[in-house]
Amino acid sequence: MGDVYFKQNNYTTSESYYKKAESLVKEPSCLLGWIYNGLAGIRLKQKLWKEAEMYLAKTENIAEKYNHLELKKGVYANINDYYEGIEDADKASIYAVKYVKVYEEINAKNNAFINEKLRTDPQNNRSGKINIAKNIAIIILCVALGGLFLFFRLKQKKQRSKIRTIIRSQQKLTEKENKESEEPDFSNISVEEIDDKENETGKKRTESLMTSETETKLLELLNDFEKGNLYNNKNMSLPFLSGELNTNTKYLSYVINQHKSADFKAYINRLRINYIIDKIIKDEKYRQYKISILAEECGFSSHSKFASVFKAVTDFSPSAYIKLLDTENQLDKNIHFQENN
Repeated sequence: MGDVYFKQNNYTTSESYYKKAESLVKEPSCLLGWIYNGLAGIRLKQKLWKEAEMYLAKTENIAEKYNHLELKKGVYANINDYYEGIEDADKASIYAVKYVKVYEEINAKNNAFINEKLRTDPQNNRSGKINIAKNIAIIILCVALGGLFLFFRLKQKKQRSKIRTIIRSQQKLTEKENKESEEPDFSNISVEEIDDKENETGKKRTESLMTSETETKLLELLNDFEKGNLYNNKNMSLPFLSGELNTNTKYLSYVINQHKSADFKAYINRLRINYIIDKIIKDEKYRQYKISILAEECGFSSHSKFASVFKAVTDFSPSAYIKLLDTENQLDKNIHFQENN
C-alpha cells in the first residue's frame, strides 16, 4: 500500500503504511530493504537529504548482503537520484553504471530461465505461443477501442508522423556515418590562419573573422567531430572543443553560428539528443532505462536538464517519445503480421 500511495504522490499516507510495515518486520530481510527503499524515495521527493541518505545506506547494505538483484536495481536508482539532488555528479555516475549492470544481469537471468523452460518443456512452448496470441489480441482490441475517440486518433497520427520523420532522419544520419566510419583524430590537426592575398572575394567577407580556406577547414573538422561521441563528455565547453581542434574560441564560435544555425550550447545539446535518440531507436533496452540514466549516457548533469532539452529538440518529453516509439513499433509488427497472413 505504501508503494501505491507513493505512485499517487500521497507521501504522507505512503509513509504511514511503510512505517507500519517496518514495525511488523523484526528481522533484517529483503522485505525490510524494500520498506527502507520506499521511505528513502519519500525523503528524496521531500528533499530531506540526510534522512534519505540514512535509509539508502540501510537498503544498500541489505541488498548487498542478500545479493537481491531487483532490490539492488531499486536502491541504485534512488542513490543515483540522491547524488544528483545534492549535485555530486561523480558519485551519481558511479551508481548509474551500477544500475545498468544490474539491469542487464536481471535481463540475462530472465532470458536464460525462459529459454531453458522452452527448451525442456514443450507444453510451456505451446502455452507461450498462446499467451503471445492473447497479448496480440488484447493490443489489437485496445487499438480498435482507441479508434472510437476521433480526437485522440488524429493526435496520435500527427505524433506518429513526427516519430517516423525523426526515425528516418536518424537512419539517414547513420547510413552517412557508416560510409565515413573512420574515427577522426584531432591530435595532429591544426586550424591556423592561412596567408592569402587579399582579393575582391576576401574584401566582401566583412563579417568573417578568417579566410575562406580556414573556415572550410574548420567546418570539415566539426563534421568529423560529429561522427564521434566526444560531445557527450561532461567537460565539454567552447574552450575545451577549441583545444581539441587546435583553434581559438572566436573562430570556432563563428563557424558554429554561421554553418550549424545555433550557438555552441544549442549545437552540443542537439548532438547529444540525436545520439540518445539513435540509441533508443536501435536498442530496446534503452527504452527501459530511467530518464536519469539516459541523461548520464549523453553527458547531461541532471535528468531535468536532459528532459527540457529533449523536449525542445523533439517536441516530446523522453517518456512520451519512448511510449510513442513502442506504439509505432507494435503497429508496424501488427501490419507486418497481417500482410504475412
